[in-house]
Amino acid sequence: MPLHLTQSSREPAERHIRIGDVDLCYFEWGEADSTQPTVLLAHATGFHARCWDRVIGALPVNRHVIAVSKFAAAWGATMLLGALPVALAALVFDPSQPGRAGALAVGAAVAGTVYTALFLALAALTRHAVVVGLLFVLVWEGVLGSIFAGVRWLSIGAWGRAVAGEISPQVEDAAAIGVAYAVVAATLLTAGSVWFTGDRLRSFTLRGDE
Repeated sequence: MPLHLTQSSREPAERHIRIGDVDLCYFEWGEADSTQPTVLLAHATGFHARCWDRVIGALPVNRHVIAVSKFAAAWGATMLLGALPVALAALVFDPSQPGRAGALAVGAAVAGTVYTALFLALAALTRHAVVVGLLFVLVWEGVLGSIFAGVRWLSIGAWGRAVAGEISPQVEDAAAIGVAYAVVAATLLTAGSVWFTGDRLRSFTLRGDE
């Protein structure tokens, strides 16, 4: 029988499906029933499948619901729409420096990976993740970063520029924080953000009054 989404609803089942080289995670509420419609929910880039919990709680009963988690897709989109365009733009600007373009692409990939993980954690922490993320990028890394030199030590963009500067001396404005620090900081924040998201979701419960 399909699950009734009421105040006593149990946790959804976490499932995985492999498509090519991508391991796609999704959550499933209830059981498929040919007499009832199945609802498929897909979220925006940078979020996770459990962001739909409150919406699912408000759906009519007897609904089979599948919410797809697109973290892998979010990272892939960041690389495709972030790191790759950076390399192409650098090549168009100066075709004589392919090494610089490659270094900038690697730096953008490092920063993009950390941003994706951080935004995922913010989505698990608050319903205002986009606003908080934009404030971090625009105010902390943008405005304050241009005024106070010390901000670069806690700036994801600066970590990416430090990596790019280590790969190619042709990279301008490389952050002077040391590539070792940049790599360790990026790794710790990425791993910590992913762990926090998983821990947050494991302890998340759906209540009828939410």
